[in-house]
Amino acid sequence: MPNRSWPNSTHAAPPPTVAPIGSSSLAAAEALENLRPGQSLPRTAHDLLAPRLITAGWACRYVTLQGGRRQILGFVLPGDTIGQSPPDRPLNRAQALALTQVRLSHARLRLSSDDRDAPSPTEIAIEEERQLLDHIVRLGRQTAYERTLHLLLELHERLAAIGLADGEAFEFPLTQEVLADALGLSVVHINRTLQRLRRERLLVLHHGRVTLLELPRMKENCDYGGAAAMRASAKILVTQPLPD
Repeated sequence: MPNRSWPNSTHAAPPPTVAPIGSSSLAAAEALENLRPGQSLPRTAHDLLAPRLITAGWACRYVTLQGGRRQILGFVLPGDTIGQSPPDRPLNRAQALALTQVRLSHARLRLSSDDRDAPSPTEIAIEEERQLLDHIVRLGRQTAYERTLHLLLELHERLAAIGLADGEAFEFPLTQEVLADALGLSVVHINRTLQRLRRERLLVLHHGRVTLLELPRMKENCDYGGAAAMRASAKILVTQPLPD
């Protein structure tokens, strides 16, 4: 497979708009860097991802294989942090790329119970691990149809949690090339799958915006309930102390 220079594609959608998110208001956060599509996220002198908060735009973590093939490990959305402690975590060694215009700010962790707006290192690690486990299941056991549904539902859920979804609709700046690299499929297969989802009236995709039409049926068709159960277990790990 040739080495593609994504996301600079002729089919690229406009970057998502920025909106204030609750009391933390990502839109008001002080910008540290502004990246163009295709630029790498900053790294430390030890070649690790530098600690940053994504305040606007979409990015991804990925690995590059022989022949220019890429596997996207996961998407980094507004409100997500990268490069967090401990710094030698394997995820911090991955490559990371801006898929749209991206604005970065200083990452802030919750280090005491009085700081409610920032996440704790444990919460960040558990959420990232949950997303990776979901991704393993998608790539390992799900069909192209199920993979695509599952990823769309995850992105909608994450964006809705920070106020960047309008009901069942959200801005979707990913090209088919990027979706193929995320889901381990060919661009042709991605195109056919999206056409099938349209025929089944499960989604509308137009000008970089997607609307999910039947969330219950979509979740049933790709076993999305498993992710919710995993998230509930993760919450117990964060909030409940271990017995002596």
